[in-house]
Amino acid sequence: MTALAALLAGLFAVASPRVLVDEDIYRALEAGAVTYLLKEALSDELVTVIREVHAGGRPISPDVAALLAAADTA
Repeated sequence: MTALAALLAGLFAVASPRVLVDEDIYRALEAGAVTYLLKEALSDELVTVIREVHAGGRPISPDVAALLAAADTA
């Protein structure tokens, strides 16, 4: 098991996940997701986002923000 897999397993064992990866950004956020990650997110970004969510943040990556902005203007 990789360190990242162990970290995720430990987080999900003690609390329901608040970080989700979903195909539909709007649907995920409307359903209560605290943040959204693209499948291409690097492991470093994933760890950073998990820490920010754990600290009470609602981080949105620049890539996701760009997709949301593009969809909003379409």
